[in-house]
Amino acid sequence: MKKYDVIGVGNALMDVLIELPDSSLLESFGMKDGDWSVVDNSQWEKVFEAAKTYGMKTDSGGSVANTIATVGLLGGNALYNGTVGNDEFGKMYSSGFDKLCGAHDIKTSEQGSTGKCLCLITPPLAERTLVVHYGVADQPYQMENFMKQCSNTKIGHFGGYTVMNKPNENAVKDAMSEVKRNGGLVSFDLSDKIVIDSTGDTLWELVSGHADIIFLNEDESNAFFSKFGIDSVESLMQRASLETVVMKKGNKGSQVFHKGEIVSVGIKEVEAVDTTGAGDAYAGGFLYGLTQGLGIEQCCNIAKNISGLTVSQIGGVYKEKVKIGEWL
Repeated sequence: MKKYDVIGVGNALMDVLIELPDSSLLESFGMKDGDWSVVDNSQWEKVFEAAKTYGMKTDSGGSVANTIATVGLLGGNALYNGTVGNDEFGKMYSSGFDKLCGAHDIKTSEQGSTGKCLCLITPPLAERTLVVHYGVADQPYQMENFMKQCSNTKIGHFGGYTVMNKPNENAVKDAMSEVKRNGGLVSFDLSDKIVIDSTGDTLWELVSGHADIIFLNEDESNAFFSKFGIDSVESLMQRASLETVVMKKGNKGSQVFHKGEIVSVGIKEVEAVDTTGAGDAYAGGFLYGLTQGLGIEQCCNIAKNISGLTVSQIGGVYKEKVKIGEWL
């Protein structure tokens, strides 16, 4: 019996979420709706100072972190590994995981500040523009305890952002290998088109040599298929020996390819407030369902509902108790 349902390692970023009335502030900094940029601390502070007059909310974030927190919210045994600074944001970050998962494997570094992601939300589609300063989040991961847990989990979940930093690439590969060696499944989220454009053949090695389950959206699939000469999901699964491919299609729902079965589901109809973390929540719901032995369609229903609830509020992780039985 495995102790954990899902564990994951990623870049621990404190989300600072601000709703803007329009896109004019973005334009003043040379950005447009939906941009994703990595900046130094001084530039992050400049944008933050200009935006904070509209009010803000803080939340523990990072793509893998959002997925692991969602598994914990749904009642799964989940563990997250990341690094924060010895500062107020770092304390807040760790506290958030204590509440959702009951525990964590978050390390504290004295070598800098907690990483932070400024999420600027603009109407009419609640699109988010991300301004990221990594701080200590992408320092070499401290994974001694996490590696021990890789033998004790049903699923290990990883993301593309984690391998954009070369020093952590081998650590992530080792963790994936340890999960598989001990009979667990490896889940991998491609994360963003920028990951595909910047990581070269490493990404193909991770997908084809380690992953059992991958998550991607339509933009990511177009970039990934083009880069590696793939013409369909089916050919991807065959070439990479994948068990499951989850295609997220935004407001068009999702499509899951699993061992010759194809399941399509719509979305939970909600008023979109903030799309931050919607895909991460979907992954958390889907993986939670798998670890509970549910069928693919049931996993999809959990995923679409928790993703919809996440979109209906500010922040990348839904915080209220849910009744999963109503979704099955």
